[in-house]
Amino acid sequence: MRFTTLLLSTLLCIALTASADEPTTLKADKPGAAETQIEKIERDWNHNLKEHKRAAISALCSEDFLFTDEHGKVQDKTQYLNDIESLKVASYTMSDLKIKVYGDTAIVNGKWKGKINDNEVEVSIRFTDTFVRRNNQWFVIASQDVQM
Repeated sequence: MRFTTLLLSTLLCIALTASADEPTTLKADKPGAAETQIEKIERDWNHNLKEHKRAAISALCSEDFLFTDEHGKVQDKTQYLNDIESLKVASYTMSDLKIKVYGDTAIVNGKWKGKINDNEVEVSIRFTDTFVRRNNQWFVIASQDVQM
């Protein structure tokens, strides 16, 4: 009896060790309602940016939100909100949105092109935004822009 228990324990350890050595893969969840919610948040964020709706943008961002601009400058939520107050977006388009959801986390990658500061400057960026869902509400926790 002790031999059988010892043999079964050994075989179980070997099986667990073998499966632990196998590579694991991570795939995004199948598309669903979360992608639609995230896309709406992205569009609202940009609309509110153009309309200077600081409170609405603040509500979309987590309290520990971080923004990294195209020059590598990192800003916390307060710094970001203060910085965008002086930004004047005349027009913009968003395109090439790719939204991947992993449980309560989502990653968005896309392109943003717009005219800012009274049509004086045309800007093209690629952005990556990271979202987390808490209590059935999505919050952006990080955003990074790269100038194209």
